[in-house]
Amino acid sequence: MKLKIKYILSIISFLSSIVIGFLALYLPPIGIIDHSVLWFTAQLLLFTSSLLGIDFRIDNSNYSAPHGMSSCLTVLRQQVLR
Repeated sequence: MKLKIKYILSIISFLSSIVIGFLALYLPPIGIIDHSVLWFTAQLLLFTSSLLGIDFRIDNSNYSAPHGMSSCLTVLRQQVLR
Protein backbone atom coordinates (compact mmCIF):
# COMPACT_ATOMS: atom_id res chain seq x y z
CA MET A 1 0.00 0.00 0.00
CA LYS A 2 2.83 2.40 0.90
CA LEU A 3 4.56 1.75 -2.43
CA LYS A 4 1.34 2.39 -4.32
CA ILE A 5 0.94 5.76 -2.58
CA LYS A 6 4.52 6.69 -3.53
CA TYR A 7 3.89 5.86 -7.17
CA ILE A 8 0.63 7.81 -7.22
CA LEU A 9 2.29 10.84 -5.61
CA SER A 10 5.20 10.67 -8.03
CA ILE A 11 2.87 10.54 -11.04
CA ILE A 12 0.82 13.46 -9.73
CA SER A 13 3.87 15.61 -8.99
CA PHE A 14 5.47 14.79 -12.35
CA LEU A 15 2.34 15.64 -14.30
CA SER A 16 1.77 18.82 -12.30
CA SER A 17 5.34 19.97 -12.95
CA ILE A 18 4.84 19.48 -16.69
CA VAL A 19 1.48 21.28 -16.62
CA ILE A 20 2.86 24.20 -14.59
CA GLY A 21 5.79 24.55 -16.99
CA PHE A 22 3.53 24.65 -20.05
CA LEU A 23 0.99 26.97 -18.44
CA ALA A 24 3.76 29.41 -17.58
CA LEU A 25 4.63 29.66 -21.27
CA TYR A 26 1.16 30.91 -22.15
CA LEU A 27 0.61 33.35 -19.28
CA PRO A 28 1.50 36.98 -19.87
CA PRO A 29 4.23 37.80 -20.86
CA ILE A 30 3.90 34.99 -23.37
CA GLY A 31 6.99 32.89 -23.90
CA ILE A 32 8.79 34.05 -20.76
CA ILE A 33 8.87 31.82 -17.71
CA ASP A 34 9.62 33.46 -14.36
CA HIS A 35 12.47 31.99 -12.33
CA SER A 36 10.11 31.13 -9.46
CA VAL A 37 8.07 28.90 -11.79
CA LEU A 38 11.24 27.18 -12.96
CA TRP A 39 12.35 26.71 -9.35
CA PHE A 40 8.99 25.23 -8.36
CA THR A 41 9.00 22.92 -11.38
CA ALA A 42 12.51 21.75 -10.50
CA GLN A 43 11.43 21.09 -6.91
CA LEU A 44 8.50 18.99 -8.10
CA LEU A 45 10.79 16.98 -10.36
CA LEU A 46 13.26 16.46 -7.51
CA PHE A 47 10.40 15.33 -5.28
CA THR A 48 9.32 12.88 -7.97
CA SER A 49 12.80 11.46 -8.31
CA SER A 50 13.19 11.09 -4.56
CA LEU A 51 9.90 9.22 -4.33
CA LEU A 52 11.05 6.87 -7.05
CA GLY A 53 14.40 6.38 -5.32
CA ILE A 54 16.55 8.03 -7.97
CA ASP A 55 19.83 9.21 -6.49
CA PHE A 56 21.60 12.23 -7.91
CA ARG A 57 24.78 14.12 -7.14
CA ILE A 58 25.84 17.61 -8.03
CA ASP A 59 29.35 17.75 -9.43
CA ASN A 60 30.89 21.05 -8.51
CA SER A 61 34.51 20.17 -9.27
CA ASN A 62 34.49 22.53 -12.27
CA TYR A 63 32.98 25.38 -10.26
CA SER A 64 35.15 28.46 -9.94
CA ALA A 65 34.31 30.96 -7.25
CA PRO A 66 33.98 34.64 -8.09
CA HIS A 67 37.00 36.87 -7.50
CA GLY A 68 37.71 37.22 -3.78
CA MET A 69 35.48 34.33 -2.77
CA SER A 70 38.12 31.61 -3.12
CA SER A 71 40.03 32.73 -0.01
CA CYS A 72 36.78 32.92 1.95
CA LEU A 73 35.81 29.43 0.80
CA THR A 74 39.25 28.09 1.78
CA VAL A 75 38.86 29.48 5.31
CA LEU A 76 35.37 27.97 5.60
CA ARG A 77 36.61 24.57 4.44
CA GLN A 78 39.43 24.64 6.98
CA GLN A 79 37.00 25.48 9.77
CA VAL A 80 34.63 22.71 8.77
CA LEU A 81 37.39 20.10 8.52
CA ARG A 82 38.63 20.83 12.09
